[in-house]
Amino acid sequence: MNEYTLFIYAFILTNCFHRSKNKMYRIPLSPYHKIFYQEWQLNPSASNYNIVFDQTISNTLDIPRLKDSLTRFIGDYLILNSHIENTNGEAYWVPNGTIRYLDIFTDVVTQQQMYDYVAQPFNVETEPLYRFAVFVEADGNYRFIVVMHHLVVDGLAFNELITQISEYYNNLKYTWGNLRSQQQELIAKNSVLVRQLAKNKMKNKNFWNDILQQTNPIDLRFLTPTHKKTT
Repeated sequence: MNEYTLFIYAFILTNCFHRSKNKMYRIPLSPYHKIFYQEWQLNPSASNYNIVFDQTISNTLDIPRLKDSLTRFIGDYLILNSHIENTNGEAYWVPNGTIRYLDIFTDVVTQQQMYDYVAQPFNVETEPLYRFAVFVEADGNYRFIVVMHHLVVDGLAFNELITQISEYYNNLKYTWGNLRSQQQELIAKNSVLVRQLAKNKMKNKNFWNDILQQTNPIDLRFLTPTHKKTT
């Protein structure tokens, strides 16, 4: 661990969280989410599924207002305010115990330090799957950086999330989505995906059998999970 990484970790451990008001729920992961979760289990130290938004802001930025806006935004978005719990081999979405504060770097940092912040891997079983930061630059501009794990957002939805953040910042009374309705919608979509997979199971199996019969054998022992959950 180099000095820049230590700098990032030291900042993160200091005053970064506040208590979440989410009520308890346990929602099974969809087949789609299970793919990314299994990828993480194979290599929990990887950050290749970190999705990053990086914007330079040259106008005046009300940092306390942005901090409050992000806290409200996260609290209103069920999946973003969740992490994964593995119970007897079954994976569930459960609420985060805390909402992570906006990280504010008032001292000018190097590009390496900024990269370390972006590249830090998420522990999908223990912590929020997002990070928001404002870096104050030497010329007085701001760098607003959003980092999210692919489990909670994809490229198609990312722009919509940024739009929602803008709405929260510009309107202190703005809100979107009811947590109860989001939970019901997520469960319904999961059920549809499970039924579709079951319906097409044999068709998919035959397709891949045909494809694999035309390829040379591959040694897959490297896929053995090395992650061990700690308590």
